[in-house]
Amino acid sequence: MSSDTTARIPHQPPEQVFFGLHIIAPPDWSALTRATALCRCGAYDREARGRRAVLRLVADWDRHRTATCPLRTSPEGTQAA
Repeated sequence: MSSDTTARIPHQPPEQVFFGLHIIAPPDWSALTRATALCRCGAYDREARGRRAVLRLVADWDRHRTATCPLRTSPEGTQAA
């Protein structure tokens, strides 16, 4: 008899992701660093390639999340989120 104490989380395919920041940074410095940022508000969907571009994307994504995203800054959006 096995005891499974872990909660089962249903798998969601990548096309069902609503928002997030995904960074691929290989350990080798010569490899290409990439990032994708997507917000469920629909106003933010960007990609970056290269270390400097990824750093700019991270800063811009943080600014969008904290200051300009209508789902997080409006009272209606915070209730919906």
